[in-house]
Amino acid sequence: MQVDIQTAVQTAFVLSIIGFLGSLFYGLGLIRNGRKILYYHKRQSQMTTGWWYMALSLAMGLTAWFLHRQAEPVLYQIFPPSPTITITSTITQTTTITLTPTTTLSPTVTNTPEITYTPQIPVVVSEQFVSTIEPAEDVVFSPLIFARTIDENNQAVSPVTTFQHPVTDIFGVFSYDKMNTGVQWSSVWVRLSDQEVICYETKPWDASTGGYGYTDCHKGANSWLPGEYDVQIYIGMTWISSGKFTIVGDPPTATFTPSPSYTPSNTPTASRTPTATHTRTPTTSATITKTPTASNTPTRTKTKTQTFTPNPTDTRWPSPTVP
Repeated sequence: MQVDIQTAVQTAFVLSIIGFLGSLFYGLGLIRNGRKILYYHKRQSQMTTGWWYMALSLAMGLTAWFLHRQAEPVLYQIFPPSPTITITSTITQTTTITLTPTTTLSPTVTNTPEITYTPQIPVVVSEQFVSTIEPAEDVVFSPLIFARTIDENNQAVSPVTTFQHPVTDIFGVFSYDKMNTGVQWSSVWVRLSDQEVICYETKPWDASTGGYGYTDCHKGANSWLPGEYDVQIYIGMTWISSGKFTIVGDPPTATFTPSPSYTPSNTPTASRTPTATHTRTPTTSATITKTPTASNTPTRTKTKTQTFTPNPTDTRWPSPTVP
């Protein structure tokens, strides 16, 4: 049996009141009777015990006051999902407005009249049922509201009914009450233009009996075609609630940028300029630089034979005329 926080606090408060009254009267009785005892030690012992019970009654009274005034807010801060149970109790009275989806769905009767009134769970979903637990007859779900993100308390952040592309993740948030643990529940996301199921989930219920919950659909932007969508909630085979939203704008199909990236990658073939850089063959000027053969001008510089001018300078023969 599951007990919510409010019931647990109320039970603890009643027990504290009982403990306060019991300790108070018992302590007063011990003190009153102890005063009549003639022996000092017995009298003191019994009166001390009575005062201890009086102190216990004071503690129980303070505990009862805390449970009555402060316990629920403190516990709701420690266990965030729990407050949704008390909140939904007031909301579930208005969740009888689940009839309004049927009226709001009436404009779409011209499109899909067989689904707008009595949605049927798809066979692909019902074939995955694993639970045989029967749902409660008075279970209630509120209409869904939609947003791109939710917070830690399963509340929609900036809820809208129309989404502008690009769209990838959408969350559908709802409140519920009187759910049975283990009962099979399902959510089906349907595109109304072609009745195609784009997302679904089904599993045994593993949350609390009341509070806030959500269903989500994560698809690529190209999968969210413009148009109207319907999200349907089923408990077992029975349709419980639903909600609609619209997507406008064209999906970002211009994401096929990989093809241009191939042409830059093919430039390595053009960059194979090493074949052109084989200029080493022209640099075989080493053969040309064999100018030493041309610089064999020492043969020309053999003017030593001409510099043999000693014959003209043989003026030594006239020089003896000096004496």
